[in-house]
Amino acid sequence: MKLFNRNIARTLIASALMLGLAACGGESTQQAAAPEPAVASVTFSSQAEDGAAAFASNCAACHGAELEGTTLGPILSGNAFLQRWGTQTPQLLLNNIQANMPPGGNDGISDEDYTNIVAHILASNGVDAVTNALTASTDFQIADNISRVVAQRSRPEPEPPQG
Repeated sequence: MKLFNRNIARTLIASALMLGLAACGGESTQQAAAPEPAVASVTFSSQAEDGAAAFASNCAACHGAELEGTTLGPILSGNAFLQRWGTQTPQLLLNNIQANMPPGGNDGISDEDYTNIVAHILASNGVDAVTNALTASTDFQIADNISRVVAQRSRPEPEPPQG
């Protein structure tokens, strides 16, 4: 009979321990999931950085690593670029690139990649008055956001010769 009582006592103790653990909230040994990091806000400069990588892998073979142009693709920097695109908007540039580049199309380039590539091209050409991220509808005159171009425009006229 003593053996029977011991088994009952052990069973009761084990049950009490199990109930006690369950009452403590069933704590697990797994660590709590880390809180999700806040989504970094997208800026023009971060788009330009991402666009440099997208340009290198999708555009540089034809347009040159430094946007200098090749026999396969036109120059995308300097005065040649400003003469063609300076009076246009990023929206028009983006639409043109999406519609025509690369020739034959490329399903591997996302809309975000195209926008980032435009940001890279603009930043490489001195667009420095933009801080907000570009979108498909960004509408400003490109040359008006390049401080060196604006400075040249606002340079005072020299005095006319006398005599």
